[in-house]
Amino acid sequence: MLRKLVVAAAIFVTGCSHQGARPIFAAGWRPEDVARRDRMLSVTPEVDRFLAEEFAKKGLQNLSFGFVAAGRLVWGRGLGYRDPNARDAVGADTVFRIGSITKVFTGAAILALRDAGKLSLDDLAEKYVPELEDAVYPTQDSARITIRHLVTHSSGLPRLGGLHYSDGHEFTQDEFLAAVKGVRLEFSPGDHASYSNLGMAIGGLIVERVSGKRYRDFVAENILAPLAMNDTTFELGSVPPSRMAAGYAKQGSEVRRGWPLWRLGAVESMGGLYSSVSDMAKFMAWELAAWPPRDDPDTGPVRRSSLRESQSIAGFAPAGSDAFGVNFVVKHDAKLGRIAFHNGSTEAFSSSMWLLPEKNVGVIALSGTTDFSGLDEIARGALLLMEAADKH
Repeated sequence: MLRKLVVAAAIFVTGCSHQGARPIFAAGWRPEDVARRDRMLSVTPEVDRFLAEEFAKKGLQNLSFGFVAAGRLVWGRGLGYRDPNARDAVGADTVFRIGSITKVFTGAAILALRDAGKLSLDDLAEKYVPELEDAVYPTQDSARITIRHLVTHSSGLPRLGGLHYSDGHEFTQDEFLAAVKGVRLEFSPGDHASYSNLGMAIGGLIVERVSGKRYRDFVAENILAPLAMNDTTFELGSVPPSRMAAGYAKQGSEVRRGWPLWRLGAVESMGGLYSSVSDMAKFMAWELAAWPPRDDPDTGPVRRSSLRESQSIAGFAPAGSDAFGVNFVVKHDAKLGRIAFHNGSTEAFSSSMWLLPEKNVGVIALSGTTDFSGLDEIARGALLLMEAADKH
């Protein structure tokens, strides 16, 4: 069992000192966005205290938090030690596993292929994955699974099905295709929304078969490299040990460091990425810069209209409920308004990403913990403090 650590803490970005710096995506912000950023930055001391209190209350061992506004990371906080043995503080460049936020990158890859005319979201998934032809549908009149069903989690596919990857072995292509063939759907596609890791594993396979490249290579070449996300990778071995955060998992009442890391292999499109707050800020700034629609040159790597589509309801959505865009969860919060959201949880890491598209702001929280719901509470709580400052 871990001993209680003396907490290292660092504010690793300050808004004021960066006001003259060039934003990552200068075309995506307006003067009102800058004024909002400054109002929100005025309460970072309160946010700082909130993060420290939540860090202690939730028993976290490390936390990296960032606030993105007007095209860049403008403020952040690191709490705890990246590694308790090295006793070095968490920073903006500390790398964590981001888990299911990877699915948003998979959605962006599919949209990039759609923008290039290589596929349609309304194509039948079995056009590219004939292994799905043997899927067992619940009724004779069920719609066939389309790519749109996959990216909006309305395919009827089970959450995991035959994906057994948590025992530490490298999950193989043969195991993946065996899980796809003859899979039994839980409901008729398009009739409900239910989160499916299997669905996004299939989405990654479609990226591979349409592009003719490995999924990870397509994502690296078409999203990570254009956004200069140099610290974001699918390969743990490429992360310098001095930058990788320690992960922790609860076992009963105890919190223990380290855990056999999931080796997702053939299904890494559903949760395999490692990243940092500084890199995720670039991705979030790019997503936010798609708003509002305008006449500026559209330089990609995915069309601005496609990014806006990904952050808007694109599938099954019962009245008053959360729904899915293209792998974003689209939420309406009574206090925050419309949110494009995703979180992630793996064997010993969690992540939480919140975008407010109309306000061009967002937050990202990364931690070596299995408690993703606690991380969501931290991210939302920080946004609420900032939102209150924006309204005054």
